[in-house]
Amino acid sequence: MEFEIVSVLKRFKAMLLQKNETVETMQGYLMQSIKAELEETQALYMRRQNMKQHNIFNQ
Repeated sequence: MEFEIVSVLKRFKAMLLQKNETVETMQGYLMQSIKAELEETQALYMRRQNMKQHNIFNQ
C-alpha cells in the first residue's frame, strides 16, 4: 500500500513542477489521485477475494 501512495506523491510532485503551481492550487488533483489509487487497490483486493471463493477449478 505504501508503494502506491509514494507513487501518487511522486506523480503529484512531477505535476507541480511541470505546471509550476503551488500545493494549495493542486490540492484537488492530489486528493483525486489518492482516492483513485485507493479505489483501484480496493477493487484488486475484492477481485482476489472473490477469485478464492468462486474459482471453478478448486471445486
